[in-house]
Order: sequence, then C-alpha cells, then structure tokens
Amino acid sequence: MYEFLKNLIIAVFKKDDMKEARKELNRWRPIIQAEGITGMKRFMAQFKYRKEDRDWTPDKPEMVVMAGWRDDCDGAAVLGKWAFKQMGMDSDFYRLKGKTSHRICVTTCQRFFTTNGTVVEVPEYAKWPLNYILTWGWHRDMGYQSIRKI
Repeated sequence: MYEFLKNLIIAVFKKDDMKEARKELNRWRPIIQAEGITGMKRFMAQFKYRKEDRDWTPDKPEMVVMAGWRDDCDGAAVLGKWAFKQMGMDSDFYRLKGKTSHRICVTTCQRFFTTNGTVVEVPEYAKWPLNYILTWGWHRDMGYQSIRKI
C-alpha cells in the first residue's frame, strides 16, 4: 500500500518534475540506441545508490531521474529495464536473496544484467547464466544464495 500511495502522490503532485525527467530520458534515448550497451553503460553510470528508510519500487524511470538519479536497487532496475527497451531488448526483474535482498534487471536472453549502476555482460562460456549472476563480483561477496524472477 505504501508503494502504491508514494507512486500516486509523485505522479499527481510532481507532474512538472516528471515532465523534466522525461525530457532527460528522451535526451538519453538516441545515445543508447546509437551506442548500444556502451551508451547504456554511460546512462546507468548516472545512477547513485541511496539506501532507503522504507523500501518501494518506482513505477517509472522518471521518478529516479527526478530524484537526482538516486535510489536503491529497485530504482536502478527500473532504469535498466527502460534502457534495455530502448535497444529493443526485453528484460525482467529478478530478486537475489541471502541475508539481504537485491533487485536486478536481466535481459530475457540472459546475456546482460544491471545491478545498481553497473551493466554486466554474461560471458558466453557461462552454461548457467543465472548462476553466473548469483556469483558475479560483489554479489558473491554479499553471499546471495538464490535468484528468482519477480
């Protein structure tokens, strides 16, 4: 309920800010489309992680942009899904679970994923891409034990 209300309040009372954020996203669209993953990496590098007091998932990427590109992993996943779409790539949200939880965005083909502001290509040698994601870099350090599509 909290998540729904927060998204609704932002959509209703921050319309001008949302329009400005949409303009910013529209400036990034041709860059991502022209440069592909390289452009997406530049786009996602704008993101700055911010731990939230109360967890929520923004409905739209504009909400993250208008917050100064700051949010937790949920906002980063929303930005990643938007950017993948600009390249014509379908994607899904996944939840990594361990002592803590972490949301990421993974392309349907499981070749790329975003984790906070980072875009990662799953190597071709990875026979089980989801296992690779679970044990990639700092994900391994966090001790995540499972991954599931949400």
